[in-house]
Amino acid sequence: MDASNRELMEQSGIVVRLEARPETLFDRLRRQKKDERGSSTSRLLEADDPVEEIRVLKAERQPAYALVDWTVHTDRMSPEVAAADVVHAWESLSGGDSTPFEEDLAAIIRTPAGGCPVWVGWDILDSLGERAREFVRPSAAYVVGDSGAADHPHRALESLRNAGIDAEMLLMEGGELNKSVDGARKEYHRLAEQKAERGHLVVGVGGGVVGDIAGFAAATYVRGMDCVLVPTTLLSQLDASMGGKTAIDLPHGKNLVGAFHL
Repeated sequence: MDASNRELMEQSGIVVRLEARPETLFDRLRRQKKDERGSSTSRLLEADDPVEEIRVLKAERQPAYALVDWTVHTDRMSPEVAAADVVHAWESLSGGDSTPFEEDLAAIIRTPAGGCPVWVGWDILDSLGERAREFVRPSAAYVVGDSGAADHPHRALESLRNAGIDAEMLLMEGGELNKSVDGARKEYHRLAEQKAERGHLVVGVGGGVVGDIAGFAAATYVRGMDCVLVPTTLLSQLDASMGGKTAIDLPHGKNLVGAFHL
C-alpha cells in the first residue's frame, strides 16, 4: 500500500498479484494462526466477522492492487500451479520470445487435459481466423452462431474465410429452451450434412446457451472436434465460456448431460 514500495517494485521488475476470495483467505489465515500469535493476522481473525473484515480490506486496497502487471487467481491452485502461472507471467511480460497474439492473452486455463488460452481485447473478432489458423490449424470450420447476436457470427465467418479456412454458418436460436437433447440433435444433423470430421473446428459465437450447444456438439460428434468459443454476453464471458465445461439440460434438471472439452 506504500507508494514508494510500489515504485521500487515497478522499477525493479514485474509485479504479480496472488489473488483469492475472502473465504479462501480466511481459511488460509486460520490454518496459519497458531504460528503467528500476537500478529495482525491473529487480531484480524478475532474480529466479529473475519470474512467481512477481509472483504473490506480488499476493497480498500483494490486501487493499489489494480496497478499490478499480472494477477493469478489462486483459490483452487496448488502452490506449484500458482508458481507456474507466475513464471508464465514473467515469460509473457519480460520482453523475451513472444507468441502470436500475446498482447491479448489474458490467461491460460490449465487442466490435466491441456491448456486453454483466453484472449481479451478491443475489436479482435476480425483476427479470429488468424488465431484459429495459428493455434488449431483446421481444414474446415463451422460457426454455430446465435441468430440474435448482431453481426458477430457473420464477422467470425468472414474472418475464418479470409484466413483461408473453409467455413460454413450454422445459425441457431439462443435461449434455455434450446439447450436440450433436441437442440444438440439438430447440431449433430447439421454437422453430418456438412460432412464434418475430426480435424475440423466448431466455433460457438453467442451467449451461454450457444456456447454450451457448440461445445457439447464438438465434444461428442465424431468422438471430439476442436472448439473455439466467442462469447457475446457478459455472463458467457465470465462463466459459460471458461474452462471447457459444456452441457445440455434434461426435463429433470439443468446441465445433467455434458462434458469438459478444451
